[in-house]
Amino acid sequence: MKSPSQGGFILTNTNQAVTTLRNRSQLTGSYFKKKSEWSIQYNTTWRDSRKEYDNKEERFIGREYDIIRNQYD
Repeated sequence: MKSPSQGGFILTNTNQAVTTLRNRSQLTGSYFKKKSEWSIQYNTTWRDSRKEYDNKEERFIGREYDIIRNQYD
């Protein structure tokens, strides 16, 4: 089969969460003609983090004693 001498593609990808007001989107495009190729890519991330809570608990095991760190936001 002979390869095409020109062509391209467009790719869109979106990841949305309506309940937490988050959006991650990507737009990619590529075009080639003979031995040349042009590409463009655009990414965006948006989130409303005013009501986001993050609780962490970490434990570091040492030789003499353990260190425990708790974070509540």
